[in-house]
Amino acid sequence: MSRFAWLATCLVVLSALTSVGLVQAPDADAQKKILNIAAKEPDTLDPHSSTLGQSQAISRFMFRGLTRFAIKDGKVTTSEVEPDLAESWTLSPEGTIWTIKLKKGVQFHKGYGEMTAEDVKFSFERQINKAPGTRYGVNLDVIKSIEIVNPH
Repeated sequence: MSRFAWLATCLVVLSALTSVGLVQAPDADAQKKILNIAAKEPDTLDPHSSTLGQSQAISRFMFRGLTRFAIKDGKVTTSEVEPDLAESWTLSPEGTIWTIKLKKGVQFHKGYGEMTAEDVKFSFERQINKAPGTRYGVNLDVIKSIEIVNPH
């Protein structure tokens, strides 16, 4: 081995050995720092008219549905549906009439009272009738009528 090759090899080995010593654990102050993540402001808090993912994510914390996707082992499934505001539901033998029984005692925020079938009907009709600004009533045109037989 030439003197130059031997010297180059020694420099590479020495460089590798000293670089290991330069790596150190972060100090205690570095571990206490806060990470801030920016997100776009919601375009609206109306769940019937939001288009941004940020708005929909916030709306999920404020508004509930009759049903929701089931959560199994801490993960949301898309193959199973479970009750949320609905206690139960049945479909007529002809497949044309859904009967939905609501959970009792569900309260609106800020003391606005108990949720009733009137509130659910209002929410559906707002979308079916395409109230200004609503965007999600497109698939609800198959609903011919909503009849209330009792408050829940």
